[in-house]
Amino acid sequence: MKSLVRIRELLLLTSFFASGCTLELALHKSVSLPPTVTAHKINEVVLDEILLELEGQCPEDVLQVRLLVEGETLNANCDPSTLTFIVNYKVPHPNNDRLILFEASSVYPDGKAVPTTYEVNYKRPSVPSPIITSNSGRDFVTNDTTPFLQGTCLSEKTNGMEVKIGGGAWNNALISCTSGTWSLTLPVLTGNPETDHLIQVRSLNSLSQDPYSEPDAIAIRVDTVPPNPPLLPAAADAGIRPVWTWVSGGGGGNGVYRYKINDSDLSSGATVTTSLSYASVSDVAFGTHTLYVQERDEAGNWSASGIQVLTVKCGPGNYLSSGSCVQCAPGTYQPSNSISASCVSAGTGTYVDSAGANTVTACTNKPAHAASVSYGASSGLTSNSCPIVSIDTCETNYTQNGLTCRALCATDKYWDGSACADVGSGFYSPANNDTRFACTNVPVHATAVVYSGSGSGANSCPVSSVLTCDIGYDPSGDHCTDNTPDALVFAAQSGVELSTLTTSNTLTLGGFDGPLIANCTGCSAIARNGVWGGTSVGGFMPGDTITIRRTSSSSFSTAVTAQVTLGNVTSNAWSVTTRAALSCTSTPWGALAHGATVQGFSQSAPTSACSAIAETRTCTDGVLSGSFNEVACNDGCTGTPWGNVSHGFLGTAYSATYAVAPTTCASLSQARGCTNGSMAGSYTITSCQDYAAVSLSISYSTVSFGSLGDQRTTATITPAGGVGSGGYSYEWILGTVSNNNGGMGSTGIVTGGGTSNSLSLEGRCGGSEMTFQVRVRDNTSGVWSSWSNGSLQAGRWEGNCD
Repeated sequence: MKSLVRIRELLLLTSFFASGCTLELALHKSVSLPPTVTAHKINEVVLDEILLELEGQCPEDVLQVRLLVEGETLNANCDPSTLTFIVNYKVPHPNNDRLILFEASSVYPDGKAVPTTYEVNYKRPSVPSPIITSNSGRDFVTNDTTPFLQGTCLSEKTNGMEVKIGGGAWNNALISCTSGTWSLTLPVLTGNPETDHLIQVRSLNSLSQDPYSEPDAIAIRVDTVPPNPPLLPAAADAGIRPVWTWVSGGGGGNGVYRYKINDSDLSSGATVTTSLSYASVSDVAFGTHTLYVQERDEAGNWSASGIQVLTVKCGPGNYLSSGSCVQCAPGTYQPSNSISASCVSAGTGTYVDSAGANTVTACTNKPAHAASVSYGASSGLTSNSCPIVSIDTCETNYTQNGLTCRALCATDKYWDGSACADVGSGFYSPANNDTRFACTNVPVHATAVVYSGSGSGANSCPVSSVLTCDIGYDPSGDHCTDNTPDALVFAAQSGVELSTLTTSNTLTLGGFDGPLIANCTGCSAIARNGVWGGTSVGGFMPGDTITIRRTSSSSFSTAVTAQVTLGNVTSNAWSVTTRAALSCTSTPWGALAHGATVQGFSQSAPTSACSAIAETRTCTDGVLSGSFNEVACNDGCTGTPWGNVSHGFLGTAYSATYAVAPTTCASLSQARGCTNGSMAGSYTITSCQDYAAVSLSISYSTVSFGSLGDQRTTATITPAGGVGSGGYSYEWILGTVSNNNGGMGSTGIVTGGGTSNSLSLEGRCGGSEMTFQVRVRDNTSGVWSSWSNGSLQAGRWEGNCD
C-alpha cells in the first residue's frame, strides 16, 4: 500500500511540474512509522556524570524523534541528509545498574507521534587508567633517592588519583590530575642497588562501576653505590705523544668513562667516552702528567678516579738537547724513553751504523771457518768490524790455529804438532781428526796380538799373529782354538747301597775344538766311549762320550761327590747318596729311628735296684739288639724290717713290741711303703701285742700276838695287768697313826715303796689306826696303776697299858 501511494503521489507531482505550475503541498505518508534505535553506548565517566548515547534511524518525513525515559522527555532532531538521530541521556542515579526502558516516537509534521520501545542494560563504566611518561614510562635505575615522576590522565573522567609505593598503602595526598597531566616527587627511597621499588598510579571516580582504574606501574632501582675505580697501569715513562689505557674496575660500571689530564676534578670539563684508552694527538710537554679516569653506572654514579702517572721523555733513539729531542748519531743509541742529554756508545762486540737507533747490533765479523770468536774492547763502532782477540770455536772439521781455523787431518793421519802425519802400524784415525788411536781389535778369545798395518780410519788393524788367548783357548796363527766344551752335568744318584761301586750317566761331548784331557777328582775311573781308564784320560774329541764312577759311602744317608775337568770346563759335583737306614718298628717303645738307643728291664718291679736287671738296646738298620722288654722299672727297697721288698710294697711297723692300756698298738703303728727304692717311715718293729691296764686289789688279814691280846693287821696288795713278765714294784704313801697307845711295831712297815706287796700295823693296849695310799708298777713296761686308798686297824680297847 505504501508503494502504491508513493507512486500515485509522484505521478501527480510529475504531472503538475510538467504543466509548468508550482505547487506546495504538505504531504505525509499514509502509513506512519516509529523511529528505529540502531545502537547505544554508555560514555566513560565525565567528571561527576554518566551520559547514555542513543543513535537511531528516522522514518521518512519525520523531523524529530521524542524519547520518554524514566519520566523525562528528550527530543532529538533528525538529520535530513542521513535520516539519523543522536540523543544523549544524563543517567540519574548512575551508581545503580539496571534495565532502562526508552519509549521512542516519530513526530510527524502533523504532530502525530508513532511510539516504539527500546531497552538498555545499563552498567557503570570503568575509570580510565593514567599513564606514566617519566623516563619513557618504563623501569629505570637512578641515584636520586627522591625520583620525579609524571604522566598523563583524563581530567574530565577522573575526580581523584592515588599512588602506591612498594608494599605500602594507596595514598591520594601526593598526586592529582590537573589539565590532563600529573606529577609526583617520591619520598626518600632506600639506595640499595639490589632492591627494586615498585611505584603504582591509578585514577578514581566514585561514579564508575569500579571506582579505581587499572594502575600503571614502574620499577625504580635507587643505586647510590658508585662502581670501583678503573684500573690503570703503574707509573711509567712515555714519549711526547703518550697513550693511556685502562680497564673497568668492576662493581657495576656500565662502560662509560670520563677523564682529564692533570686535573682531578672531573665534575665539569671532562671528556666522556666508551673507549678504554686515550692517545695524545699532539706533543706533550716533557715532565710528569697524570690522567684521572672515572666510570659511571646505570644509576649515574661516577666512581672514584683511577690514576696513572706518565713521565714524558724523548723516545728511544733520541736525547734531549735545548728542550728538543735529537736523534742519536751513528755509533750511539738510546734504548728507552729518556731525557738524557746524550746517547749511549756502542760497547764491546757491538756497533750502530745509523742515526736514531734504540739498540745496538752484535758484531758477526770473524775469520774463515770460525764458528765463534771473542771480541776485544771497542766503543762507538759504526760498522761490523769488531777487533778479534781469540777464536772460541771453528766450524765442523776445522780446528783453531792461532787466529785462524785449519782443516782437521784426513783418515789415518794425525797432527804431530806441525803437520798431519801417518798414524803407523797398530794405530788408526778417523777422517777429520787430529788424534791417533791404538788398535784394540783382536780375534775372538785372543788377548794379545801382533798388527801388520793401520786401521783405515777404524779400530780394525790387520792381525798377523795371536800371542795369547783366553783361558781354555790356545793361539793358532791369527786365531785361538776353543778348548771349552759345553757344560758337563752328571745326574745325582740317591738311595744307593753302602760301599757300592756306582756309575754315572753318560754324556756326549761338544762345543770345543779338541783333543782334550779329562781329569776327575773323587772318581775311581773315567770311561771314554765306554772304555774305562784311570782318573786322567786324554784324547777326547767332539762327539765322544764320557762316564765316571766311584764307590758310595759306608754310612747311611751320606753323600760323596766326584767332579771332572775337561779342557776349560769343570762339571757339576756329581753326588752319590746312600740310602737311609731302616727304623725299628713294633717295639715296646714304638718305632725307633736307626741309631736310637733305649733301656730295657727284665722286670718292672724287682726287689733290688733296676740297674741290676737293665740292658741297653740299640736300633741298627731295622734290628733292635737285646731282649729285655720292660719299658719302665721302679727300684725295690733293701734292708727293710721285712727284708728286701719291691716297689709298691706296703707294711705296718710299730715303735714297740707291746702296748699297755690305755696305750694301744694301733697308736704305736706306722704305715711304711716302698716307692721306687725309697722306704717311707722309720719304725722297725713288725709286730705288737696289746696288754690290759696295770691294776691292784687290797686284802686284809689280822693276827693276834702277846698276852695282852695285841693284834697285827696286814694289808696285802695283789697286782694285775701289764706285761707282768718282769714283776711289779709298789709305791706307798702312809697316813697318820692315831690311838697309838701301845705304839706301832716296825714289822711290815714300808716307807716309800719297793718290791714288798704288803703292809702291817700292830696295835697294843687299846688299838691303833692308819690310812694309806698305794699304787703298783709293771716292771716290764714301767706303767703304773692309779692310786688306791686303804686303812689298817689293830688292838683292842681293854684299858690302859702300864
